[in-house]
Amino acid sequence: SVENPLDHSHLVDGINAILGRPSPKTLEREVLLAYARQAIEAPTTLPATDIPSRQPSRATAPDDTVATSFEIPVESLQLLSFRDFGVFVFRGSRIFIGIRCGPVGQNGIGGHAHNDQLSVELQVDCHDLIADPGTFVYTPFPQIRNRYRSAAAHFAPYPAGEEQGNLSGGLFRLDDPWAAACLEFQGGRFVGEIARRKKIIRTTVTIADGLLSIVDESWGCTLARRGSVEPPHFSAGYGEQVRSGVKD
Repeated sequence: SVENPLDHSHLVDGINAILGRPSPKTLEREVLLAYARQAIEAPTTLPATDIPSRQPSRATAPDDTVATSFEIPVESLQLLSFRDFGVFVFRGSRIFIGIRCGPVGQNGIGGHAHNDQLSVELQVDCHDLIADPGTFVYTPFPQIRNRYRSAAAHFAPYPAGEEQGNLSGGLFRLDDPWAAACLEFQGGRFVGEIARRKKIIRTTVTIADGLLSIVDESWGCTLARRGSVEPPHFSAGYGEQVRSGVKD
């Protein structure tokens, strides 16, 4: 089978389905019609996220802790904060470290958002050591796209057996997401948390002595280890095709 990211005929089918125009009956058309009806009939407001009334005290021992570290070049770093979007960057002449921690798009509806809160990307000497796998194609293969949206596809913490947000509401929805907040970003240190109801996950990223240290702590849940699930193949670039899983 061949995946062709340049084939947008499924979008034409979707437009025809919404407008009631005749169109060949295809799986893509039926899927898009179902999602279109769901989006049109969906409520315009979402329930407020239930955020815990207090942050966990440092004196309170976490229920679970997972630590990971990587050797990196020692050098001075530039810190870049994009709080409105939810990205925090440590950048040097040889390294790039990106951390996702912020709001879910479209006023909490999701849009293009993935379950990537507190995920980390690492590049050393232009080589990706930890990389986001990309988005895949948007609409023809919902199950595959949702795999790329999942927390396991990213180098991110999440509760064992759960997602950071519900992916079943549609390709452009991320329902009941965990609320994210950056608590500290200075020097060689980042601290962020995600929380939902009585569950909290805190991530501390520290850069010191030639090591990138990532420590995840949780309250009210058990952590899935970052990278324990093999992520999907890196999404092919625009204009490229994938045949039998091998990029042409």
